[in-house]
Amino acid sequence: DDLLLLLVEDDNGVRTFQTLDLTAGKVRDLGVQMSGRTLELINRLPDDPEHMLFRSTDTGHLNNEAATEDGILEFDIRNGRRKKVEDDPGGITEWLTNREGEAIAALGYRNEQSFLLWRPSRTDEWRRITSPKGKLAEIVPMAVAPDQHRLIVSDYRGHPTARVCSYDPATGDTTEIEPAREVEPESYDTWGSAGEFAGIRYRSEGTYERFLNPQAEAASRWLATAIPGSDVTFRNFSHDNSVAIVFACNDQNPGVYCLADLAAKKLTVLSAEYPGVNPKKMAPSRGFVFTGDDGLKLAGRITLPPGRSNAPLVIANGPGLDGSTITQDFDFVAQFFASRGYAFARIAHRGASGYGRDFGAAGDFQVGTGMVRDLMAGAKWLGAQGWADVKRVAVLGEGWGGLSAFQLAAQPGAVRVLLNLNTPLDLENYTLASYYRTGDELLALAGGKKAEKDYVRGLEPMEALKNISIPSFHFYPADQASAARKIETRLKTRGIPCELMIGQPTRRIIAEKIPLWRGVSSYYEAAADFLDKNL
Repeated sequence: DDLLLLLVEDDNGVRTFQTLDLTAGKVRDLGVQMSGRTLELINRLPDDPEHMLFRSTDTGHLNNEAATEDGILEFDIRNGRRKKVEDDPGGITEWLTNREGEAIAALGYRNEQSFLLWRPSRTDEWRRITSPKGKLAEIVPMAVAPDQHRLIVSDYRGHPTARVCSYDPATGDTTEIEPAREVEPESYDTWGSAGEFAGIRYRSEGTYERFLNPQAEAASRWLATAIPGSDVTFRNFSHDNSVAIVFACNDQNPGVYCLADLAAKKLTVLSAEYPGVNPKKMAPSRGFVFTGDDGLKLAGRITLPPGRSNAPLVIANGPGLDGSTITQDFDFVAQFFASRGYAFARIAHRGASGYGRDFGAAGDFQVGTGMVRDLMAGAKWLGAQGWADVKRVAVLGEGWGGLSAFQLAAQPGAVRVLLNLNTPLDLENYTLASYYRTGDELLALAGGKKAEKDYVRGLEPMEALKNISIPSFHFYPADQASAARKIETRLKTRGIPCELMIGQPTRRIIAEKIPLWRGVSSYYEAAADFLDKNL
């Protein structure tokens, strides 16, 4: 209880593990450097809390010693020593551990085949269950079941969204826990210092949770009453599970940490995650459901500027290609644009994750067609409700989501302004990817490799520019400056208003110690200024 393990990230995104000795008040750098996901914390060992399990991949560094082996590592955070616990065969995407911290199952993908590695006990050999080649796995492990023998899995057999079941890899026996719903299970909750599986969480218009642990259910019910209107999750527990640190957030509050005495039913606020944000000044959001132009049921969420009716509308897409994340939690970008007087909406168009495999697969080869129609239908529907001015609509595309934004901006009269935040410009080496079909299935759907390449080439922003005649704002980092300036040249040559913003080089950010948040906020501010002049 006197030692904390911290993951510290500085303003430039550099992440390190440190320990904080609460008794001596000393911070110690463990020398564990993280680059991307080269070292991932799995969990701590409940019976020996000073030892942590990590998954090491390729180039992680421990105490400045190269950890070139892949595997599950046990790390003594008191003295910095480590030992290898299990091998990590290539292609594994997730390890599942029991309450003793032992890795007993793993999900992976190799050579167009999904597989499940499973070990009945510590002394047994690993067994492999492989799905048919070229087919997506229909049983996807989520966690170890409370009995520590079976697995909790998402079972897709016979349904596009998953039902949740307990599954015995040895016999193939499956018992349904929760039937398939319109939305996918978003996450699972754990309970207590041992981190045992406690429940399944769904997110749609409201949060629904199916509890499997009576203690977790009772505590969650009390917290829902004590902190109404918030999404509350457990972050840590005392050894006897009588006291917990919980995190509560909602659409107007980015989050607050509390100390919950579960026995005495007493709640103490510890700290706000972002003290500079005043929840009372934040804009409320609301979810909505509508029908697309081809009958597809679609969902979204809109944040409305307080005290203003019929505000101009910003439709956001990205940063992923599979659509915007529709969240009931705090949305910083939405709050920023609402503070500038704009209604801000995210729409889960076809291809978005979380609504089942059929809905996700409906987005394949629809980046410039079906996805665009869904965004247009969403804007029209919001205008019909009187929530925004449908005659003043801008589209904001971030990252891969910007591909659809460019295509939408090329539709005559669809939107009045394009905001482009780092949409990829060169798709020459881009390969179609989908969570809902295998590579062979995608190629067959495309009509072969040539047809696939032609489709991808048609999505390039430079191609879309030929049909864009509305004002546009473009932001790119410094290493993309040369390609980005071609956008500016082409548009200004045609007399179309545009503004190009180039980010600071990484070396200057580091040398001048420019906070990362300042660089991010600057291009959103510039985009909003551009809207003020053109929308």
